[in-house]
Amino acid sequence: MAPPKESKDSEEEERKEEIRRILSETSPEFKDLEEEKKLDMNTASREYKRFKEEEAAERMGIYEKLCKLSERLNFEPDKEMSEKMEKAIEFAHLKITPAGAFSFAILAGIFIIILSIISLLLGINATTAVLSFALAGAVIFVLIKYPEFMADLFRIKASQEIILAIIYMAIYMRTSPQMEGAVRFAAKNLSGPLAYDLRKILWDVETRKYETIYEAITDYLERWESNRDFIEALQLMNTSLEQPESKRHQMLDEAINIILQGTEEKMKNYSQTLRTPITVIFSLGITLPILVLVMFPIMMLMMSDTIKPSYLIIGYDVVLPIVIFFISYHVLSRRPISYSTPDISLHPKYSPIGKIKIKFGKKDFLLPVWPLGLIVGGIVGGLGLMVMFMDESPIGFVNLVGSLIILWGIGLGLSIFFLLDTKRKVDLREQIKKIQDEFSEALFQLGNRLALGNPFERAMEQTIEKSGELKISDLFRETLNNIKQRNMALKEAMFNKKLGSIWEYPSKLVINIMKIVIESSEKGVKNAATSSMSISRYVKQIHRIEEELNEMMSESSSSMRLLGMFIAPLIAGVTVTLTAIMMLIFDSLGRTMAQLELSGAGAGMGGLGELMIGNWGSISEIISLGGFQLVVGIYTLEVCYLLAYLVAGIESGQGDMIIRRETAGWTIMLGLGVYTISVLATYFMFIPLVSSLVM
Repeated sequence: MAPPKESKDSEEEERKEEIRRILSETSPEFKDLEEEKKLDMNTASREYKRFKEEEAAERMGIYEKLCKLSERLNFEPDKEMSEKMEKAIEFAHLKITPAGAFSFAILAGIFIIILSIISLLLGINATTAVLSFALAGAVIFVLIKYPEFMADLFRIKASQEIILAIIYMAIYMRTSPQMEGAVRFAAKNLSGPLAYDLRKILWDVETRKYETIYEAITDYLERWESNRDFIEALQLMNTSLEQPESKRHQMLDEAINIILQGTEEKMKNYSQTLRTPITVIFSLGITLPILVLVMFPIMMLMMSDTIKPSYLIIGYDVVLPIVIFFISYHVLSRRPISYSTPDISLHPKYSPIGKIKIKFGKKDFLLPVWPLGLIVGGIVGGLGLMVMFMDESPIGFVNLVGSLIILWGIGLGLSIFFLLDTKRKVDLREQIKKIQDEFSEALFQLGNRLALGNPFERAMEQTIEKSGELKISDLFRETLNNIKQRNMALKEAMFNKKLGSIWEYPSKLVINIMKIVIESSEKGVKNAATSSMSISRYVKQIHRIEEELNEMMSESSSSMRLLGMFIAPLIAGVTVTLTAIMMLIFDSLGRTMAQLELSGAGAGMGGLGELMIGNWGSISEIISLGGFQLVVGIYTLEVCYLLAYLVAGIESGQGDMIIRRETAGWTIMLGLGVYTISVLATYFMFIPLVSSLVM
């Protein structure tokens, strides 16, 4: 039985209201169009001032608090370092000073050195103490460079919005040639670090830090000296304000061409430089570590007093992943800007990163995903721990299987967390992307009809006839229904709070463009036609560039996927079996030598006999086969995640958390499967043969 029409209308009404609520929260100034025109700038400034005060009180992180406390020591960096740190701190909007950051770095290093001295006095291994001194130096270096790292991260995230910011400003300036309004329009409709910077520019003008918006922008652009295309595009847009309308439109188009063509050229160069980092990561992250792993059992036997299993754990599961991360980060930090990913925050089914939305009755609840991953991982890992300790032999098959089950607990927990978190978000992104891709075609058709002198309503009817197969055509269809059946004006038919057709299409890009097109229609059909066709051309250019960039990056990203999902796990699995073979041989030799010693046959072997009899059989006492497998397996999971991080960064940019988590979830799951098959297949292939020879 079909649901009552009233119930269906009620659900639609709730859905539209939810979109409007989300839009209001994410862009507080976006209200009713009539209200926006009446917005009092003094009120907006006061609200922004309160926002800044609350932000300063609430957003100070642990690092910033520690720097504030350490600043009392007053360790001052030299002038050159201080200026460099000051620029980074200002760019990243950190609430610290160069003296505070430098003092915290020195204090952290001193703390580690004191711990090292105490460990020496307590008789702890001297090698460990020496490594602690090296760690202190590394910590000081990293903490001194941390503001620059944060500035780079801020620059990377802001860069992903540069193209969209230029497009928004150009769209605004086609109908309203005013730079301050264009900056406000872009700041209002962006949601990342660049939006924060643009709001700060407006605030600095309001507080008279700068006399004009042009001075504020000129000063701000000095921070982007590494991106000449962005600087040239903004300067060209600024110059266009002094030109007549036709010339201004040409210059705005040229500004967009500069940023898009510059991105395309830089991406071509970047794609050609990726082969070297891939080779370095393969060599440093897989080949060299595997060679060392094969030799590690022998090294532990020969130097059992110096080399401990803890070195293996720290080296492979802590130090190496950090090194690979910094290599990957360096590769991604040189990635040119690209078009930002579709914003899904307006969709009623959207949930923040790390949470999923569950509907109970008429209410939606946000639930964190991590508890489910933790529970599944804990149950499977606990089962593996029980199995591992069932085997009395530290080099037995049961011990190995138990450790594999523990590894699966870790891998399953991570994969469930990543994939469950991103499944719906990826689907929503595809929906929004499809809407935006169709929108450019529909908008072009609308502009063509308006250019022929048709009224807006008639132009929409003709657009529906030409592109009726596109889902986005329903936007015009529903708008016409509101006009005809509810006697609404065009603007109200699309943006009415309760019945507006635009709320069916939760894309900020679509909403903002239609807002500009309708406003331009108030100045005449010709203006609306020009705006529609120009904006359509912008969106098509973005889509074309995006497709070309994906094609350029496909070879490198495919190599990384193959490395993370297949090659690295396969080699790591073979290494575990090689170690099992060596442990089996050493154990057999140890027992044989012990028997010779008991029988007196080893009495004449001298130092060699002492070496062989004393150490060959002790490998399983130093580290079990299951323990060794866990070290290698955890390293494999870390490599899978880091390669997924690199792949997602190359394809979508470093700030795309949704794609990064989805890629990591599948890479970990498939990599873990290949690793397990590799371990078990090679184990059953070689261990029985070796056992028959040594037993």
